[in-house]
Amino acid sequence: MKKISKILLTIAMLGFFAEGLMGPIYAVFVEQIGGDVLTASSSWALYSIVLGGLIFVFGKLEDGFLKKEQMISAGLLVGSIATFSYMFVSEPIHLFLVQAFLGIAAAMVTPAWDSMYSINLDKGKESSEWSLEEGGSQIVLGLSALIGGIIVSMYGFNLLFILMGLLELLAFFLFISIKK
Repeated sequence: MKKISKILLTIAMLGFFAEGLMGPIYAVFVEQIGGDVLTASSSWALYSIVLGGLIFVFGKLEDGFLKKEQMISAGLLVGSIATFSYMFVSEPIHLFLVQAFLGIAAAMVTPAWDSMYSINLDKGKESSEWSLEEGGSQIVLGLSALIGGIIVSMYGFNLLFILMGLLELLAFFLFISIKK
């Protein structure tokens, strides 16, 4: 496996780990800020719809004139800032804004990351190298979900948000290092 592929995988796993920390306890957080089941489901839906819709847009733009490296960098940075913003969410409307920005950030990163990873796969090992991303992400999401629950039960959500933001910031700086 090429060095750049390993670094891209590491960046992805950091992102999945950060995201997974919140995973199954998201609804608990929503409840703490005065939301309910509908708030949790609609804010998650907003994230997914923004992400899904903008992936088409950014994918097209990244194939055209936007530089993939710049989009990954910008998306990782926006995602990190949005994640830190969870600490300031005190009512559902704030949550909707954070979720929308997280969707935008993920849409900026995803097509460019997928493209860069695909381009750097070793010939004849495409399936096994994609399985590292796909299988690795599921394992990381599972482990981080457990760790996130432990952190919140012992220390609260703010520490979780700080850890999530720092992991995403680490992914940003790691990506910046390979651009050079």
